[in-house]
Amino acid sequence: MIKFLYTLVILSIAACGGNAPKNLSEIKINTSNLSNLSFNDIYQVKKVIPLETSDESLLGQIISVCYVNDHIYIRTGAHSMSCNGYIVFNNEGQFVYKQSKVGRGPGEYLKISSLHFNGDSIIVANGNKLIYYNTKGELIFENSNMPDKMYFDMFYVGDGTILANYVRPTVDEGNYFSLQLFSKTLTFTSIPLFIRNNSSIYYTPMVRNAIYEYIPKNMELKEIYRIILDNKPVFDVNLIDYTDNWFLDNHKIWIGSISKESMLLFIMNPRGVYYAYVNRESNHVELFSKENFTDKQNSLPVSLVASGEEDLISIISYKDLEPLVITDTSTIGYKLKQSMNENSNPAIVIYKRR
Repeated sequence: MIKFLYTLVILSIAACGGNAPKNLSEIKINTSNLSNLSFNDIYQVKKVIPLETSDESLLGQIISVCYVNDHIYIRTGAHSMSCNGYIVFNNEGQFVYKQSKVGRGPGEYLKISSLHFNGDSIIVANGNKLIYYNTKGELIFENSNMPDKMYFDMFYVGDGTILANYVRPTVDEGNYFSLQLFSKTLTFTSIPLFIRNNSSIYYTPMVRNAIYEYIPKNMELKEIYRIILDNKPVFDVNLIDYTDNWFLDNHKIWIGSISKESMLLFIMNPRGVYYAYVNRESNHVELFSKENFTDKQNSLPVSLVASGEEDLISIISYKDLEPLVITDTSTIGYKLKQSMNENSNPAIVIYKRR
């Protein structure tokens, strides 16, 4: 039996209002205080995987990338609201198969809202329908008994339990965010709210500068970090005016990667895009602007996807490399640029912490 632990955006926040608990860590980030370190002081290339280009494997817009069991799963579509399949490559970048079963019948979906993994099963979420495939893309079974909600993200915990983040669609069920508030933009649909590293699962609400950890024993989310950004107080959700652009104009924080020792946060606010490297023992922060978060040692831009793992995953296309003037012929960036063209699939660059 599949169980659901529903995580309402507002309930997650309201339950943790007021003063911070004594065992809660605070991470203070000042976007005016950029680090003197470089990207290469912290990270180094672990593996470069050029993805095979063929008629079958040609990618459209990349919605998300998952690196699981030495295979690369890429959700693709015209845009993030019309993702209709995923393409699988092996650890060397060779094409394995393409999954695209659009329809309303058994084992079919209208679009892929999110992609999850459970051992040898691949779980496709489409509205209130979960479809289980094996690693060859063959149907195992499907479940269509989920409540009909607007889901932002789901996460398969294991043992039949799924974390689901959704909003209630009408004010009759409570004073929660309206659908209109979230439908103004497509920016956030491909950013995961739930993210896993080894045995731990973390959650970052859209409307609160905080990080939660899922506690399986109690089936609850425990707030473990509160993030103070530019000395601003934690948002009070009760003060939000649903008629303005509060959600769009203020900052958002997601976990890019996390380990026991450190984590990398993605930050968006009116000043720009930032990356915060946080030492989890001391909560010391090294902050980088998007422009300075580049792999200069290898002549590579850094275009990260949130992986949740300790390693960073960057997607590099010919479009990223084409405008660069690279004079060092020994660098990875130079070699990739020489081997790619405008029709090539991108390369996956995996970084590890030094």
